[in-house]
Amino acid sequence: METVYRWAKNFIFCLCILELFCHLVRNEDYRRYIRFFGGLIVLLLVFSPLAGLFSVGEAFGEELRLALAVQEAQELQVSGEALAGLQNEKIAEAYEKELERQMEEIVQYYGQQPLSVKLSLEGEQPGQAASLTGVSILIAPAKSAPGDEAGAQEAGERQQKSIERIRAEISSVYGTERDDVTVSVKERG
Repeated sequence: METVYRWAKNFIFCLCILELFCHLVRNEDYRRYIRFFGGLIVLLLVFSPLAGLFSVGEAFGEELRLALAVQEAQELQVSGEALAGLQNEKIAEAYEKELERQMEEIVQYYGQQPLSVKLSLEGEQPGQAASLTGVSILIAPAKSAPGDEAGAQEAGERQQKSIERIRAEISSVYGTERDDVTVSVKERG
């Protein structure tokens, strides 16, 4: 009920502001523009609850994040190919560090703590761009209260789901086979 009240309040406020601007502007040409753009805003306000019902906002946000990650990986690949002619070890090291940083960012996005990231790159000879052939990630074990076996099992299951999502995202973003992406959990103790 609070959501409906908040939506109605925003809708009425928008209409009042729109009418205020229309009364302040004396020129009829400008009023048409104000009504047009105000009408677009009112349409957005009317349809925003429907977008929330269908979880369009969340799905769009996830797709946008994934698309940006793919674009960043492609730009990094293009940069690596452009730098392939250079025989500078520092550039190759920086390329590898950036890939490791991106992998750690993906792991952290899914609520896991990366302990180490190891990459297998192929084609690091002069004149060739290095391509990612394998990834090995070590993450911290899921946390649970001592002695709470049911909680530990549930945390372990959540962690396994996160691991599968991490493997899927890394393989889709970086164009590697899913079997070449290994995510393992550090042993307790």
